[in-house]
Amino acid sequence: MIKNFSIEVLRGLSAIAVIFIHITASTVSESVKLNNYNFIFDQALLINSFIRFCVPIFVMISGMLLLQKRDDYHTIIQYRLPRILVPLLFWSLIYTIIKLVVKFSLKGEWEIVDASIDLFKAYPFYHLWYLFMVVGLYFLTPLLKYIIDLYGNKNAFKISIIFLLIGFCNQLFNHLNENTLFFGVLFFDYIGYYLMGYSIFFTRKLNNSFLFFCFAYQVF
Repeated sequence: MIKNFSIEVLRGLSAIAVIFIHITASTVSESVKLNNYNFIFDQALLINSFIRFCVPIFVMISGMLLLQKRDDYHTIIQYRLPRILVPLLFWSLIYTIIKLVVKFSLKGEWEIVDASIDLFKAYPFYHLWYLFMVVGLYFLTPLLKYIIDLYGNKNAFKISIIFLLIGFCNQLFNHLNENTLFFGVLFFDYIGYYLMGYSIFFTRKLNNSFLFFCFAYQVF
């Protein structure tokens, strides 16, 4: 299979951005805990905000590649999901055990209920949430492809915008109401990006106003 140089560049830049997100996030969270809002906090928060394009880029690349295929649910369940579910379950178990042992060493009790809740919320360890989210998108792929076939490739862009706006409203609602989502619906806010990746690849339509909208949406 011939690699697409543009996709590889986007993957590389997004991977670097993910690293910086984790680095700056620790600085921001520690400053908040200590109530120390200094210059370092401001810089870390600024950098963290402006590089949050990375996750949507990864999702858009997945949508561009997978929605071109004609995978049905048999293919998704038998071939694609096991590739991500096996390592996801393995590392979720490892991190859950580590958390249980560490908390037992500190508090002298097994916090099995809390560990189960974290697992249910897709946070056995904070960075694993992405894999839980991708599982949902993979499982939704045949349905999204059916919607694209039903309304036509030319309307895929409009459909993705609708899902982006719905995702934005959903994120805002959950944030304002401090709702905690379980792993089964983490993918919902990223459906728009998933469809957008396919739409941009197919139509080749991308203007400056849309780029600004996506950038502002992610920073917000």
